[in-house]
Amino acid sequence: MKKWVLGLLSVLLVLSTAISVVQAENTDYEKWGKIAIQLAKENYPEAEISDYQYQGREEISDTEAKDTFHFTAKQDNKSIDIYVALTFNPKTKQLKSVNIEEKKQ
Repeated sequence: MKKWVLGLLSVLLVLSTAISVVQAENTDYEKWGKIAIQLAKENYPEAEISDYQYQGREEISDTEAKDTFHFTAKQDNKSIDIYVALTFNPKTKQLKSVNIEEKKQ
């Protein structure tokens, strides 16, 4: 019976750790998302941003990750796709670089 209880405790510990990692990533995602929105608005002040989508995270190395965001905007009666990529250190949470690309439809 003790082995069963220890096994259950091990599973609970692993699940708890996994939940903590997901919560930490969600917090990062929100932080970087707010920065991406701000940058999109600053770079396209006349555009009306109507849609926002988190494209995902790319783990580049232990000290570098990249989150990418897609915005749909309308400016001068034209639709614009705006992609904002933020590269940062996942350990220190320090922003390293920003890349903004635009694709007109």
